[in-house]
Amino acid sequence: MTLTKILATSAVVGLMGSAAFANGINFEQSGGSVGAVTFTQTGTDNMISSNGTTSVAAATVTGSLDTLKLEQNGSTNQSSFSITPGADSGTTPTPTLGDVAILLDGSTNTSTLTVSQATTGTLDFSFGVQGNNNVVNANITAENSVVDIESRGNGLDYDIDQTSVATDAVNSITANFVQSGTGATGVVLAQSGADNTITMGAPSGYGVFSGTGGMTLNGAATVDITQTSAVASYTATQSVAPGGSVTIAQN
Repeated sequence: MTLTKILATSAVVGLMGSAAFANGINFEQSGGSVGAVTFTQTGTDNMISSNGTTSVAAATVTGSLDTLKLEQNGSTNQSSFSITPGADSGTTPTPTLGDVAILLDGSTNTSTLTVSQATTGTLDFSFGVQGNNNVVNANITAENSVVDIESRGNGLDYDIDQTSVATDAVNSITANFVQSGTGATGVVLAQSGADNTITMGAPSGYGVFSGTGGMTLNGAATVDITQTSAVASYTATQSVAPGGSVTIAQN
């Protein structure tokens, strides 16, 4: 990615079947420099991890990878990635952008992403999720990171954490949450750094389904937003039904 340069010497991709999962992809990059990797799975009970059988064993990316794209179309699919960007090995002072794009189209899918960056650079992330009862967990530790979210369906479950490794870090989230029913919904967004922004609007990124809506939540939906920084802003076009709540803490 350059995810800030995310992979190192070798990329290993495997496709396998098991009793627990229809198709399992095991992926590990332990070095070298890779331009782009794309995974696509269609159906039910698919898995992407380091061993193709459990999400506890996250697929690992260590080194330099410019672009990582993941598409899972169907239901009860799982993916788990752990990304550790390497130092910039290029000739420019800072790494090029690293891009991670995750597209889930279906129901009861779960995506888990952990990023640990110790070097300079900006990482871009795009989550496109359509369907019911999908779960997205992302813990991103970087100097600067940009997150775009387009989510449509019933029963949303998001937990996005942007943690900075530099005192001058700039983090942003542009999100479009539109709920179609009254299923259980929880959105947790947390940021730290020098300058944080969260905008509920139209991200129009990878996997866009319409690019409009802001935040429209039905039923007893809960939204918790925490921004820890010298400069923080929250801007929203939003509608939350009675019984729901939006809590914003800016520290």
